[in-house]
Amino acid sequence: MAKSFRIVERVQLRICLEAYNAFNYTQFSSVNTSAQFNPATGAQTNAAFGSITAVRSPRTVQLGRGCRSE
Repeated sequence: MAKSFRIVERVQLRICLEAYNAFNYTQFSSVNTSAQFNPATGAQTNAAFGSITAVRSPRTVQLGRGCRSE
């Protein structure tokens, strides 16, 4: 979002607000995919298999002035 304010006839101030992940949805970035099996029984031995191991950054908002108009 951007807003321009006219200070005097030839001078204006432009304020911008940028938001990344504005709705703050969780974004999973890594899942444990290393399946390990017991050769004798064939049973899965990795207890962390399929678990989420990392997420991306939460909501980020920045306020600036004089930003580019797009």
